[in-house]
Amino acid sequence: MGRFNRPTFLLLRNKIMEQLFTKKEVAGYLKVSERTITRLITETEVRIFHIGRQVRIPVSSVNKLLKGPMSVEEQDRILTDIMEI
Repeated sequence: MGRFNRPTFLLLRNKIMEQLFTKKEVAGYLKVSERTITRLITETEVRIFHIGRQVRIPVSSVNKLLKGPMSVEEQDRILTDIMEI
């Protein structure tokens, strides 16, 4: 099955079921300060969710923080994936 033949509901289901963390939890896991997490989120432009005034960080974003800055090609691929949904 090709990339464009995947059912949309499976993509949405995977994104909704992704585990979310607070900045404090991510900072503890990475053994850095919450301020460092805020800076990394801004610099690497990872996906986060705002629930009211609180910030939640999905597991996929934590993995991207561990990898470091994204290349332009990777950013384009992510945007393309988002637009497909």
